[in-house]
Amino acid sequence: MPRLIDLVTRDPVPIVRWHLAMLFGNIRLAEEAGRVISTLFRLLEDESVFVRASAIASLCLLGKRDRRNRARVIRRIKALQDDRGIAIRTRIRKVLDVLENESKPVPAG
Repeated sequence: MPRLIDLVTRDPVPIVRWHLAMLFGNIRLAEEAGRVISTLFRLLEDESVFVRASAIASLCLLGKRDRRNRARVIRRIKALQDDRGIAIRTRIRKVLDVLENESKPVPAG
């Protein structure tokens, strides 16, 4: 995991960062959860809309599974509600709805 975290922050190819961001939300994390969440927070500032969207989706999955980090994830995602991209704003709205409502499931896809 440390090698993947290092790679996602340094690889110049957006599709590599995009796929690693997706991967982080779909694996079970133990001691690396805090570091992965911090890394995904950094990816929210990526130039690629695909990387940012994948980071948001993974943060949603991690926040939904881990109540200890949920408030932190919500705060960081809320800060992006005025993002320049409409697709990002739409995703943020959906993710916040899922994270702020315990009974809402994570949408497929």
